[in-house]
Amino acid sequence: MNCWERRTFYEILDDMIREFRILRAEKQRTGFKLEKLRSYLTGRPLVVLLDEIDQIKLNELSTVLYNLDSVLNAGLICISDSVQTLSSLGERVRSRLNPHIVFFPRYCRKELLDILMHRAEQALCPGSWSQDALKRITAIAHGDARVAIKMLRRAAILADHQRLHRISMARLKQQVRLAAQAERASLLNDLTQDHRMLYEIVKQKGQILSGDLWQDYVDRCTFTSRSPLSSRSFSDYANRLVQAGLVTSERARVKGKVRLFKIVK
Repeated sequence: MNCWERRTFYEILDDMIREFRILRAEKQRTGFKLEKLRSYLTGRPLVVLLDEIDQIKLNELSTVLYNLDSVLNAGLICISDSVQTLSSLGERVRSRLNPHIVFFPRYCRKELLDILMHRAEQALCPGSWSQDALKRITAIAHGDARVAIKMLRRAAILADHQRLHRISMARLKQQVRLAAQAERASLLNDLTQDHRMLYEIVKQKGQILSGDLWQDYVDRCTFTSRSPLSSRSFSDYANRLVQAGLVTSERARVKGKVRLFKIVK
């Protein structure tokens, strides 16, 4: 299941019904579909792979994992960019899952440079790229091969459109900046208005304590006659910005459970 596309338990359940081609399960009720799926899978092994689980809201993710594990007795494989996704789940769900966590460390710069050089040698014309340009991409990608390959591809397309014979460092820096802006805009577009309000507050401040972020958010909601989130939902929404890589969060050096949010540049 691609959790970018299926973000609720109902959507995941409905997709499984269609994939297994289970008949007479058209009623749009979660309980009904769940019973049909459970009946169909009786005595059959099932492994569910949930990719990008950090795209599901925390409360909904708890529902997804608890139901798939307990009701269907399924084997679950969950993929996330951050271990914080699982650690943020309620104690009831975490104790039920008792997950075995496998870490996949980021590539070091040398490994990532080797990957880019192999791609460049196979895909680009000789002399159209330099090792310095690949090193620049490697430094910016921070160990993420997918990001690095995408940046190299965009840089090559940009050079081709501008009828350049070589990927230039100046154009590469420009392309990286524009790509980062486009990625942030795309991420924010997929989030709610409340997410965007919280992001804008952190962006304007540069860094802000969790209590101040909450107060500024409530003030903006009051000014725009908008109903604010509950304090618990506020925490979930702030965590979602962290998971999306839009802001960072760390324990503030003050008394109490206070976090310091910083904008990702």
